[in-house]
Amino acid sequence: GEVRFDLSLADAGPLLPGLSGPATATGTASRAPDGSLAVLVDATAPGASARIDATVAPAEAGSAVSGTARIAASDLRPFS
Repeated sequence: GEVRFDLSLADAGPLLPGLSGPATATGTASRAPDGSLAVLVDATAPGASARIDATVAPAEAGSAVSGTARIAASDLRPFS
């Protein structure tokens, strides 16, 4: 099966200290017949964006994570 999500925060500050303003995350998570989990996420926060495309192996295979993440931030100070 597949789960789709669309999340938004009016203010990212309580979740991401140092940031102020809206944040969003949209994407999908789906379980493959072999038990692996495929996740695709697009996220934005004030001055930052991310796209994550990953696969998580089933627990019996060590839960290894593979994939790509593209992250852009205009200022890294709020994340440190």
